[in-house]
Amino acid sequence: MLETIPRSADIIIKDKFVERYKALLGKDYDTFMKYSFAYIRKTIRVNTLKAKVSDVKKSLSKDWELEQVPWCKEGFWIKYRVGKRFDIGNTPEHQLGRIYV
Repeated sequence: MLETIPRSADIIIKDKFVERYKALLGKDYDTFMKYSFAYIRKTIRVNTLKAKVSDVKKSLSKDWELEQVPWCKEGFWIKYRVGKRFDIGNTPEHQLGRIYV
């Protein structure tokens, strides 16, 4: 699920850039550009030296949707349950060092 950056279609890419990266990436160039104009998914990782994964999941799940990162048992993609919120760094979990942003 990619969320495209607003007005990304208005961005002008220099011809030399296109030429170089098409040569480097071949058939993957279009996919590369698609991801280049998309927001990065917000991610956290639990600091297991300071907290249990289950405890952090429980405390954050009230306000945040957590989706397990398949390759990291302590990692989660996050999304605020209501509206757009970008301040997970202001949560007690982050301030106490229980999660990495």
